[in-house]
Amino acid sequence: MGDSKKEIDYMANKIVNGKYFDCKEKGPWRASVKTENLEILSVSQFTLYGRVHKGTKPDFHHAMPSKDSKVLYDQFLEKLKSEHDETKIFDGEFGADMKVSLVNDGPV
Repeated sequence: MGDSKKEIDYMANKIVNGKYFDCKEKGPWRASVKTENLEILSVSQFTLYGRVHKGTKPDFHHAMPSKDSKVLYDQFLEKLKSEHDETKIFDGEFGADMKVSLVNDGPV
């Protein structure tokens, strides 16, 4: 429950500017979402804060309440849009049961 603007800024910067892609001119690990003008699909995943220390079911009691996490998630999306071309930022419906499919460009 300690996420704040500091974490939003950190995550948005890493997503937009991290060198995760190959650059044809410079080689592997030299291109970012920003330098390649790529799209971002942000999918909220509040269930990532489930504890499984005891019993057989995850415990979400320490997760941020949905109302608060929605505000934080919206701030995160706005930060992404301020760091990158906002027409390249996409998201689903917060708290919805979504089916997402993709094609990974790997091996990494």
